[in-house]
Amino acid sequence: MNASVYTPEDSISSIATALSPAALGIVRVSGKDSIELVSKVFSRPKALLEAAGNTLVYGWIQSSKEEKIDEVMCAVYRAPKSFTGENMVEIFCHGGPSVVTAIQNLMLKIGFRQANRGEYTFRAYINGKTDLTKAEAVKEIIDSHTDVSRSHAAGRLSGALFTEIDSIK
Repeated sequence: MNASVYTPEDSISSIATALSPAALGIVRVSGKDSIELVSKVFSRPKALLEAAGNTLVYGWIQSSKEEKIDEVMCAVYRAPKSFTGENMVEIFCHGGPSVVTAIQNLMLKIGFRQANRGEYTFRAYINGKTDLTKAEAVKEIIDSHTDVSRSHAAGRLSGALFTEIDSIK
């Protein structure tokens, strides 16, 4: 992560799934103004703005009233009950690279900053939503290539290492 461009007050966005043809793609945004920003390009802004945390809202992402990009489901997470501890929206769209890229580019155009690699997990850490052992386990589980390495990382992600360290303290 490049610390010179990182500011925790920024609202950030990134593509959260592989950029290859798939049934689903996800664009994830986080930050204090994330729900409000997404509502500017969502076909049902009021529904999104009024959605309770941990709910889904159906609609369209559109670059203008005339141009629809894709039919989507938006998962709304309200601070502090989100992965990062901030307001978040996950936009579940069709997984074609063109669709996912168009939605991400629109997010950047309306005021989000491109998230740095690992920034969501870093925000979870600085906002007290995770500890360092779990934050490191996120990367390990993403990078795992075998059942054994995945299993070890999942154990750390579930808190096993933190519990062991805490008992020693």
